[in-house]
Amino acid sequence: QLSNMLELAHIITKGARARDECRGAHYKPEFEIKEPEKGSPDFEREKASYEAAYHAQQEKWLRTTIAIPGKDGAPELSYEPVNTSLVEPKPRKYD
Repeated sequence: QLSNMLELAHIITKGARARDECRGAHYKPEFEIKEPEKGSPDFEREKASYEAAYHAQQEKWLRTTIAIPGKDGAPELSYEPVNTSLVEPKPRKYD
């Protein structure tokens, strides 16, 4: 079982490293989108910028990662769209 767990860990790690985003379980500080602070003088402009950056990440990364064994045994990644007809994605808010 350890061999299977190590193989799965390799697949998960390769998939996570391939994603340049910062949302949900894929938290990477270098891609973090700062939420605007309420009450700041430029709140409306910062909010619009935040929403645009969020939607750009959604457009690029709202997809499922699929891994299949490659010729050399290393996982090869592909992607497929996520069906959002039942639940619309939205930013997580912690306020």
